Amino acid sequence: MVSSDKLRYMLHSLPDANATEVTVLCGGEGPYIHDTQGRRYLDAVSGVWNVSLGYGRADLIAAADAQMRRLAYGSTYAGFANEPALALAEEISKIVYPSLNSTYFTASGADANEVAVKTARYYWHRHGLPSKTKVLGLDHGFYGTTLAMISASGLPAFRSGFGPRLPGFYTVPAPYPYRCDFARSNESPGAAAVRELERIVLAEGAKTIAALIVEPVQGSAGVIVPPDDYLPAVREICNRHDILLISDEIITGFGRTGEWFAMTHWDTEPDIVSFGKGVTSGYLPLGGMVVSDKIADVICSGTGENKWVHSSTFSGHAVSCAVALQVLKAIGDEQLIDRSKELGVHLLEALQDGLTSHVVGEVRGAGLMVGVELVADPVSRAPFDPSLRVGDRVRRKAQQSGVLVRSSGNTINLAPPFVCSRADIETIVDILREAITEVLDL
Repeated sequence: MVSSDKLRYMLHSLPDANATEVTVLCGGEGPYIHDTQGRRYLDAVSGVWNVSLGYGRADLIAAADAQMRRLAYGSTYAGFANEPALALAEEISKIVYPSLNSTYFTASGADANEVAVKTARYYWHRHGLPSKTKVLGLDHGFYGTTLAMISASGLPAFRSGFGPRLPGFYTVPAPYPYRCDFARSNESPGAAAVRELERIVLAEGAKTIAALIVEPVQGSAGVIVPPDDYLPAVREICNRHDILLISDEIITGFGRTGEWFAMTHWDTEPDIVSFGKGVTSGYLPLGGMVVSDKIADVICSGTGENKWVHSSTFSGHAVSCAVALQVLKAIGDEQLIDRSKELGVHLLEALQDGLTSHVVGEVRGAGLMVGVELVADPVSRAPFDPSLRVGDRVRRKAQQSGVLVRSSGNTINLAPPFVCSRADIETIVDILREAITEVLDL
């Protein structure tokens, strides 16, 4: 632990005014991580949803070392490229959706969403429709903490204190089956969300809307899994109204949900994919945007004032791309997509069987991405008063017992590394059950 007087030298992400100490991490192996006080934790959320292959992997370390010795940095700006970036772009085209084959690399997922929105606006500008600039995002959606992305996001807490949204960003209702209060009689939550989406499209005017950005599974809001009738209908609406569909797969990409990319679960193909996190298993920063062939054609044909202008110093960073190539190889060689799917089923079933307390409202998930929503009343589904900080207290209690989880309000989020064992899964369930029991004095 480091005391608060030391923290003044480093601004801490999402600081808690009530916290006087932070946990200082210093090592790890497999799904376990250590702090400077000698404590060992089972990392049940993979860092920040990203360390999918676990800690201390010699193959990823060797890939970084070898590339750094050859070429640590090679610009991809203004007519330059480097070998790992070219190779990674080709490999991504083999595993992403069939009509998406062209990648632009960024330094993070939020950067990827920024360039995706810029590209959507550019696409319509090149089609002679410069008024198509509005961007729709989902309620409960989270796309990053840049100014544009908090404007697109549907979590107001991330906008507090930073002024109004940027103009042109709007929120549409999300399909949150457990808490859908706008569905009509005999209407599914998915159908209700689709109806509301089209209502807003018509109210704003489709000729003014460039894109809709969605997380296939909403991670930061508490692992909200859409009903099966939602994403295919969203795709149809976007097709019918000439709106580009951006799939934010920063959390869900590269096997987290048991598929390479999550919209595959619903046989739905977006126009743009943004990615980050798991592409390097968190070993180095990297993100990116993959676009459909029709968008790539527009980008590549631009000249003069119509050129697609975007740049980033660290785009296609050679060492990050070399590590990402090894991550993709490891996922394939070790059959980790199937492992994520199988362990995810085991985790979901173990939680549903093991967390039988009346305060557990819903356990939901896709692959190794699970949310446990805690409620004050299971009948009315009434949430706990936010001032009680139930989720945060459960998180802290689990950490004291050796398991790291995340909390989103009253929901506990789990995203263990793909290299966990079934015994690790059982440990996560047991400690989470104990933490809930102790915090809520059950």
